[in-house]
Amino acid sequence: MKEKIKFLSVSDIHGSVNLIDNSRKSLYEADVILISGDITHFGGKKEAAEVINEFSKYNKNIFAVSGNCDKPEVDEYLTEKNINLNKKITDIYGIKVFGLNASLKTPSSTPNEYTSDYYKTIIKYYDSIYPDSQPVIILTHQPPFGTVCDLIGDFHAGCQELTDFIKKHQPLACLCGHIHEADGIDQIGKTYVMNPGRFDRGGAVLADFDLTTRNAEFSFVELF
Repeated sequence: MKEKIKFLSVSDIHGSVNLIDNSRKSLYEADVILISGDITHFGGKKEAAEVINEFSKYNKNIFAVSGNCDKPEVDEYLTEKNINLNKKITDIYGIKVFGLNASLKTPSSTPNEYTSDYYKTIIKYYDSIYPDSQPVIILTHQPPFGTVCDLIGDFHAGCQELTDFIKKHQPLACLCGHIHEADGIDQIGKTYVMNPGRFDRGGAVLADFDLTTRNAEFSFVELF
């Protein structure tokens, strides 16, 4: 078993296939690529496949959730590829990764939106099986409520149920996206909340895990 693991988290790609090659050095160096949704810009399976295939040229170890700007069939594609983390807990090098897709309702009525009841159901399930003996990270498109990562002006657009879950269990990190203007890092208790912002701006989150000590370090990196 490896002692140190590098997770690279990106979000809000919006179909920018032409920019992925620019980030090849960071993609090669990571052990795992985590994608926090909006893989396409209102696209379906074909568009999602173009993005994932391009990432796969540089790193085969990819996991993802869909975003609100992905058509629901993107979830089907991710499931077919066995990389979909939505409603699923996956063990990756001894770290449990929980996934949440899509977003809450938006003024734009995008194709992949749900009410808070949808998130309550998934989070209730995660709450019932939370592994207190293992490190956990959450990969979600929708950020939790009440941090710099969900701010639009003076308005918080995050998910309260997710915040409550984080307060209760204190996972290592919540890696999110969705709010383009809210890239940044914050904390809910001991949990890091990180939104790398839009992929075309070159932002990403690097998570270095020491599996011996179970410590983790999180930082922003420039992809290009």
